[in-house]
Amino acid sequence: MFKFDETHQTKNFNRNRKNECKYIVLHHTASNNQEGDKRVLLGETTRPVSVHFLIWTDKTYKLSDPALITWHCWKSQRLNDKNLNDMALWIEVTGIDSFNHYQYNQVIALVKHLQQAYKIPRNRILKHCDITRAGSKMWSYYDWVSKSRKPDINRSLRADRWFKNYYSRIISNFS
Repeated sequence: MFKFDETHQTKNFNRNRKNECKYIVLHHTASNNQEGDKRVLLGETTRPVSVHFLIWTDKTYKLSDPALITWHCWKSQRLNDKNLNDMALWIEVTGIDSFNHYQYNQVIALVKHLQQAYKIPRNRILKHCDITRAGSKMWSYYDWVSKSRKPDINRSLRADRWFKNYYSRIISNFS
């Protein structure tokens, strides 16, 4: 059984419908501010965004029951499916240019756990940028602490290249 810290629950979720759990979407915060990222994803700021799981450098949080629809990606599409908030399990990993050994192993273990529990095929384990045009590029510009856009294109491109490489290493562990 996979162990989570369930002491914090997000306020940002849909109470009217159930999640179809057809996809697993991986994303990174593009930030090393773990407390700030957690506050945003718990709904303690004015930004209405959330995820099911948040992986810190030394801890994995379950912020929402997977049966609930969390608010992460408003305009999204994959194949014929639209609005993937209604059908995705969201995993957010804190970090900008690298993840540590714990995070790498946790992502693999968590994805395997979710893949088996919800019968999700490998081709439905995705990156955020696979389902939306905004992808992670705009995300990388956002400073969650000051709530302002910082046009750091080099940082954004570096984070995107790094995360795509990281995703390739992760996805090679699944059948």
